[in-house]
Amino acid sequence: MIRVAIYARYSTDKQSDASISDQCRNCERYVQREGWTIVKRYSDEGISGAVTARPGYQQMLRDADSKVFDVLLFDDLSRLSRDDVEMKMVIKRFGFRGLRVIGVSDGYDSAQKGHKVHAGMRGLMNEIYIDDVREKTHRGLTGKAMNGFSCGGICYGYKSVAIEDPSKKDEFGRPLIIAAKREINEEQAVWVRKIFEWFADGYSARWISAELNRLKIPSAMGGTWCSNAFHGVQAKRTGMFNNEIYIGKIIWNKRQFIKDPDTGKRRAIMRPESDWVITDAPELRIIPQEIWDKVKGRQWEQHKNYKAKVEIDNNPNSRWAPPYKYLFSGMLKCSDCGHSYVKTGSSDRYGCSGHVNRGDAVCRNNITVSRPLLETRLLDAINECLSGEDLIEYFIQEASQILNAEKGGLAPGLELSKNQLKAVDTKIDNIMNAIKAGIFTPTIREELEKAEAERNMLRTEIEVCGRQMQNIGIILPSARDKFKEMLQDLQSALIHEIPKSRTIIQKIIGKTITLKPTEDRKLVAELSANILDMLGISNNKRIVLVAGARFELTTFRL
Repeated sequence: MIRVAIYARYSTDKQSDASISDQCRNCERYVQREGWTIVKRYSDEGISGAVTARPGYQQMLRDADSKVFDVLLFDDLSRLSRDDVEMKMVIKRFGFRGLRVIGVSDGYDSAQKGHKVHAGMRGLMNEIYIDDVREKTHRGLTGKAMNGFSCGGICYGYKSVAIEDPSKKDEFGRPLIIAAKREINEEQAVWVRKIFEWFADGYSARWISAELNRLKIPSAMGGTWCSNAFHGVQAKRTGMFNNEIYIGKIIWNKRQFIKDPDTGKRRAIMRPESDWVITDAPELRIIPQEIWDKVKGRQWEQHKNYKAKVEIDNNPNSRWAPPYKYLFSGMLKCSDCGHSYVKTGSSDRYGCSGHVNRGDAVCRNNITVSRPLLETRLLDAINECLSGEDLIEYFIQEASQILNAEKGGLAPGLELSKNQLKAVDTKIDNIMNAIKAGIFTPTIREELEKAEAERNMLRTEIEVCGRQMQNIGIILPSARDKFKEMLQDLQSALIHEIPKSRTIIQKIIGKTITLKPTEDRKLVAELSANILDMLGISNNKRIVLVAGARFELTTFRL
């Protein structure tokens, strides 16, 4: 029985669900004509063939690896992919697994001679089609932008209003939408003005986000506000304070998205300013020029202060400080809201970023802690917990049970391989006796070669299995020494090697330390240790350690 899978896809707005059924019907007729059996159907609706992250497509690839079907049918090669390289790689992968690929309408068949030439020509045509669509779409959007129409995303404070052509109808009999224009959303515009006025009056972006969250004003995405939404990145004109639409100037075509050929992810690349389409739209102005100028002035002052600080820190070429400059940076999480603990302002203290950047409405945990004190207490707690004899003995006991279970699982396989090797040795002896007696035919020669290959394979299996069992016996006696050696490495690394010490700490306790505030305004740190991973043993058991059973850090009010 030939098992067949069908894949169908449509992407453009000129197609619909009917396109999927039409493609499937075409493939089904082919299957009936050949007398095959359909076992799977995959489809992707409204997704471009240039995109690989298609749910149906990815499931089809996984099933192909598992050999769920023998033949893949689709309407034509453009349904499979419009990326020439991707299409050829899929066909190669299928060919390696012995699977057949057939395009019903375009006549492609991977089982036919010359199929590579066919695929190459089709792939080239598909890529040219994508480039052509991209160019025409961009040209059309440029025209709309120059006429002041909306070409995509609507920022906070505005809404999109459809422009209809009453003389034309769509497929549902409604007036055809030919464009969209921006209009001021008065409900949001009130808060846009408030945000700019607050910042111009000297309030910080963090205070503004906290106040908006306290008042339960939803952000542009419907969630809570964060201070980054206001500042953004000035060089890229992102962020509310850098968006000139608020003073009646629309800028389009600032960025283009290019797919990274290695990762497959899209990356935003800034276009030169000469390519930007700038349109005056005074009817869209929300912020008076005076307020806008004050905001830009404050931004410039903050930029100068930040630049001076960066130069003092000997890091003049980067916008942000180097990541993970300190021992526990990026590892501390607030138990109340799940946000990370970060350094607060210019002080050497950690605080919950959920509270710092979003305010009490998101997280009421306003407890901060000194970085040196936190590092000292955490390291002392880790050493105290992990160097205790009771704890080490417990881990060794747990590891023993796992290793003994693994050893017990290896033993039957080892015994079976030994018995099979004895049988093969006997078979080879019988063949050799027949040869000595003068019986030597091509069949006997073939049998001898197979038997010798099987004997070599079994000997290798026995050797590997024996080595694994031997290694299991070596791990446990050295577990205590490995444990103490790691603690010594940690202490020595702390002197000058922050990256190395972070790696060791994360190997011991994982990548997250939860800080939990108590009613008496102190913090409790919860650490988790996976000693089995440290010993090179694969197991999912994790043991939560709370130092001493708990340890507290001296804290102060903001």
